[in-house]
Amino acid sequence: MRKVGLVVSFVVIVALLLSLNITWAQEGASELEIKTADEAFEKADKGNPDPAWKGQKLTIGVYSAGPR
Repeated sequence: MRKVGLVVSFVVIVALLLSLNITWAQEGASELEIKTADEAFEKADKGNPDPAWKGQKLTIGVYSAGPR
């Protein structure tokens, strides 16, 4: 079981390093992408935060692969 954990850890580390390498190779966002993202953010419903969540942390991970 320990061997499987080591293999999984190794695969995750290699995948992370490869994704970082791909990210560094890409150029920055175009003006159109920036404008579109800003407009979408402004139009998005921000909602009212639940006070019970105050001081809590939430971590969200997103994985994306492929050409832009």
